[in-house]
Amino acid sequence: MKIIACLFIPLLYTLNAEAMASAIKGYPAKVTILVKDDLGDPIPNATVGLSTFKKWHPGEGFGRDENMVLTEASNEDGFVNFEFNCKSGRIAYGIRELEGYYRTGGVRYHFKPPIDGKCQPWNPTLELVLRRIVKPIPMFANNVGLVVPALNKELGFDFFVGDWVTPHGSGTIADMFIKLERKYKAWENFYINLEFKFPKAEEGLQTVTIPHINSKFKYDYEAFEEGYEKLWRQKMGNHPEKGRWGLSEDKENYIMFRIRSSINEEGVSSFFYGKILNGFRVTGYAIDQPSIHFEYILNPTPNDRNIEFDPEKNLFENAERKYAP
Repeated sequence: MKIIACLFIPLLYTLNAEAMASAIKGYPAKVTILVKDDLGDPIPNATVGLSTFKKWHPGEGFGRDENMVLTEASNEDGFVNFEFNCKSGRIAYGIRELEGYYRTGGVRYHFKPPIDGKCQPWNPTLELVLRRIVKPIPMFANNVGLVVPALNKELGFDFFVGDWVTPHGSGTIADMFIKLERKYKAWENFYINLEFKFPKAEEGLQTVTIPHINSKFKYDYEAFEEGYEKLWRQKMGNHPEKGRWGLSEDKENYIMFRIRSSINEEGVSSFFYGKILNGFRVTGYAIDQPSIHFEYILNPTPNDRNIEFDPEKNLFENAERKYAP
């Protein structure tokens, strides 16, 4: 078993003198990790890393924490065992790289208070799910930051161009209409309503829970066939009594979209599918022309619901950075 020292995010907690002495000493701990894919099949020979607090080093600011990292390969049934001394009651585990699978890391587990000098529960079986690399394909990936040229007015957005439609931008087809309504008195007292509307009833947005938050590929392999809302709203603001709402990034959900509905001569419906990764944000609340921001990935093939993107093959040729799959 290999032991490697590394830096970790500081774990801050309050302890009395007796608890501090025990924490410095630590307690024996044991866990079993089952490595499997998203279909539930065990994965052998996968090198699992487990990290836990080792010691604190004084220094600038709060100083820094040093971690102990253990690595071990899973057996034929996908199991790997770790036995170690735990000082913080917390561990993080994952797999950096494995051919045919997306990286999964930062999965956290907290032990309960020790009993009879051992971390509890003793030897729990924890799961580590690796998502298969199935069919990543070229797509349009774009991080949009657009000045809103007019408030309280529907403005057309073209997903294939990544811009407002004319006369406000270079887009030609209004796949989605965005209207921003704002009431602003001060930073502590403002309200924004975002309204998204689509040309046809079968098109729209829907919020979806991120299925695998710790995976490099967090999202569903395919967009859903149903459930899209033609009219979709998002509210955000700040109030001296009610506090803030809708301003923080939603890290538990993402948004699927369906656009450009058409019917061919044989009566078969056609759509384009995609995903919006981190929701919609607004900046410049106080100025005359605020900006709207969102990051999206669009499948260029009609009726292909695959939304597993190949980050090396962005169809926007002048993309400034890579995007998540």
